[in-house]
Amino acid sequence: MKLGGQPPFFMITRIFISRCEINMSILSKEELIKFIDANKSNFTKQLKFHHKDFYDQINTRYQYPEFAQKLYHYIHGEKVGKCKRCSSLSTFSSVSKGYLKYCSYKCSGNGKKEIAREVRSCKICNQEFEAYKKAKNQFCSDECRKTQNKLNAKERVAKSVEASIRNHGGVHHMSLPEHKVKSKKASLLKYGNENFRNIPKSKKTRLARYGDENYTNPEKVKETCLKRYGVKNIFLHRKSNGIGISKPQRKLYEMIKEKYPEAVLEYQIPELNISADIYIPERNLIVEFFGDYWHCNPKKYDSTYWHKYIHQTASEIWERDEARKEKLKELGFEVEIVWESDFPNNLHVI
Repeated sequence: MKLGGQPPFFMITRIFISRCEINMSILSKEELIKFIDANKSNFTKQLKFHHKDFYDQINTRYQYPEFAQKLYHYIHGEKVGKCKRCSSLSTFSSVSKGYLKYCSYKCSGNGKKEIAREVRSCKICNQEFEAYKKAKNQFCSDECRKTQNKLNAKERVAKSVEASIRNHGGVHHMSLPEHKVKSKKASLLKYGNENFRNIPKSKKTRLARYGDENYTNPEKVKETCLKRYGVKNIFLHRKSNGIGISKPQRKLYEMIKEKYPEAVLEYQIPELNISADIYIPERNLIVEFFGDYWHCNPKKYDSTYWHKYIHQTASEIWERDEARKEKLKELGFEVEIVWESDFPNNLHVI
């Protein structure tokens, strides 16, 4: 080599190779993380250029499709990336974010369901059942709940007897002398007689009207109730006052009313002592409007879902609605169910 001249070609090549050997050292995990943070946009190219041996080692060691995925496993180990629900490999996001928690929407929904639910033991039959952690349900079925209500009633009676024994020596309070005195004072104040029982007047009225002082006519009472209220017993009459009618049901009724002017809202059915949502006389058709929440739409609720207001499971609510539908059909009505989520898109009634 001449002084002041250019170095030979083999000297330049040797210098370049020695520099590459310095940069192609194996990185530790901490150094690799710092390197990725410093080259977030193109860390793969930079790693291949500056640390080729290390790049080739990682690339051949792991059999994943993406090099970023291989780096993630090198940093965190082979066991990462499994679905929390089914333990299969989930979708890889990036080196910084890693893998998704679940491999699919199905596993995600079931995983969240498991987090929100817990297994409880029924207080009556000790059978295990699933319930939402926020729910206060303590029974596996409606039968067990009714059994507990009966037990509660017995407990209340026992407590009442205990209080009667404690306060009155076991004697019923209405048979106490002070209660009798109080009752006589009230009768004297209201009717002028402390022993007021106007039985003679009642007998005279019956004798004058019907010719019998002990006259009773239950058949006429049933006939009058049936004529006035649609039921044989007035105490069983449950006529809707229109307060509980939802806005979608009213809107459905208005749409049906335009085509069938004689349609009736909350039609009374005396034989079953119920009121149907909408009745169309021209077609002898009853239209029942089912709210998704109150009737537990099968598209949205599982059969084991516990309705905290109705105090029944979704399957029990479905059985109740199906029994109501069958009873209406036995009376000769046609029945159409309209779900809240299907209204008004999939409406076939009109």
